[in-house]
Amino acid sequence: MVSVARLMDQDECLLICLVKMRHWFKRPTMKRAQAQLARDARCPVVYLHWIAYRDLEWLNRFGLWLCKVRLERLLAKHQVDGIHAHGAKAAEIALSLNPASRGWVVADIHGAVPEEYLLASGASDKNDVVLALEEMEKDVLTNADACVLVSQRMLVHYRNKYGVAISQNAVIPCAAAGRWSPSLARRAEIRQDLGLMDKTVFVYSGSMRSYQCIPEMLKIFGSIAQNDDSLHLLIMSSQKDAFETLLSDAGLKAKSTVISLPHDRVLDTLQAADLGFMLRNDTVVNRVASPTKFAEYLLAGVPVITSSFVGDYSTWVCEQGLGCIVDDYHETDHLKAFVYDVRDHRATYAQRCHQFALDSLTWPQFAGSLRRIYEALS
Repeated sequence: MVSVARLMDQDECLLICLVKMRHWFKRPTMKRAQAQLARDARCPVVYLHWIAYRDLEWLNRFGLWLCKVRLERLLAKHQVDGIHAHGAKAAEIALSLNPASRGWVVADIHGAVPEEYLLASGASDKNDVVLALEEMEKDVLTNADACVLVSQRMLVHYRNKYGVAISQNAVIPCAAAGRWSPSLARRAEIRQDLGLMDKTVFVYSGSMRSYQCIPEMLKIFGSIAQNDDSLHLLIMSSQKDAFETLLSDAGLKAKSTVISLPHDRVLDTLQAADLGFMLRNDTVVNRVASPTKFAEYLLAGVPVITSSFVGDYSTWVCEQGLGCIVDDYHETDHLKAFVYDVRDHRATYAQRCHQFALDSLTWPQFAGSLRRIYEALS
């Protein structure tokens, strides 16, 4: 939502965050976070504390009712034209408010909610929670005045699953923040600092969560780097110690470097790499997804090694020459050929990837799409 707010004029937006009540006891920390969020979003930010306890249904219902009362008063005070709700739950809450106070509702959906729950919980069959999430998701898609989705595949998924038209919609992928450009001098400086000047550098930026396919990534890298000491893996993660242990166990300690960086330094450091890993398994969650990591890799001039089922991105990789598709983790001959082609023609790949990101995956270019939706509804 910060990225959406930054696309608008300062006096056009009010950012409202529903914060669970337990964070009320961290008031100094929350106040600092609120102030930082306001600076980042360039608009006023209001925190509404929400009493939410899943195990106490009556308290949860009371907390939601109280949250809605306070939210309606806040919206009436500011005389809003409408609500851009980030996520299906936020959209469900917005749609339950009095239309006179809330105006129109744009539902901004970033993931397949029931399937995300199934994946996170490890459940194999639908249960009451999944059925409730599907009902919520369908109601939001049906009743919202407009929907913002992150991929064309997500649009097709919802039409096939629920039979809803979602006629008023915009497909806006999770994009990079701004029109940043890499620098050859800065790239050389970073590589020098990391001791990677003579290496072909693979990068992974992210966590060790299971959906990131870390074991598969290490298997692929280990296979193609086995007899080539010029290949090196750079890991950028807050889980530095855990990654170092994992790499040591995989026999890749000498061919890897792990660093931990604040988020505002990630994009700058990515330009030191030659190729980026973004692997995913074949699930509905991944097929409709739009990982921001893809946009950041490309903006830094880094072609992406990915799978066939990552939202619209897998198609773009093939059609636009933005990387390499790897589905069989045991067959890497075509990847080796791609790696050496990138090494021989790095400047060409870097320029192509960077330009595609500028043209298709940076937030400023989507301001017009959002404004047209808002104006059509107002």
